[in-house]
Amino acid sequence: IKNFALVNSYIESVATTNACPETGGLIAFLNGTGTTIDSVYIHATVKGFKGNVGGFVGIAGGSSNKTVIRNCAFEGSVYSPSVYVGGIVGCGNNCDMLIVNCLNLGSIMGSDYNSGIIGSNMDKCTVRNCINLNENVLYGIATSTKDTNPIKIEDCWYMGEIAGMT
Repeated sequence: IKNFALVNSYIESVATTNACPETGGLIAFLNGTGTTIDSVYIHATVKGFKGNVGGFVGIAGGSSNKTVIRNCAFEGSVYSPSVYVGGIVGCGNNCDMLIVNCLNLGSIMGSDYNSGIIGSNMDKCTVRNCINLNENVLYGIATSTKDTNPIKIEDCWYMGEIAGMT
């Protein structure tokens, strides 16, 4: 998936059960099949029904193939009344993921585990050379809910105060 812009969009989950709570500006549930998202700009309002809400991807699921998101930017807002909310990815779940050269200009709102780039990751993830310009998130760039394989954050920039583990 590459080289396009999605502008002035409104994406809202209308789920009424917890069966599929994921919501994304581009993809709600990405089953890690070696997908690459490259050079995409999204300007949108993304509202989730529950957790796992992201400006690009709601949740990235497990696979042995690496998921790569690079050279992407999000602007607008991402909202969930629950957890795992991110400007680029809401949650990575057992997914080998690289997020590189990405920018979040959007507002991120959730009850916990909300970050400018990835709300939470539960396995292998590297966030490299990314920028979050939103000051009102709990965990500047990213947060990890798994101590055995924490997120690697390399050469990233965040302008706000950090309220928790990054």
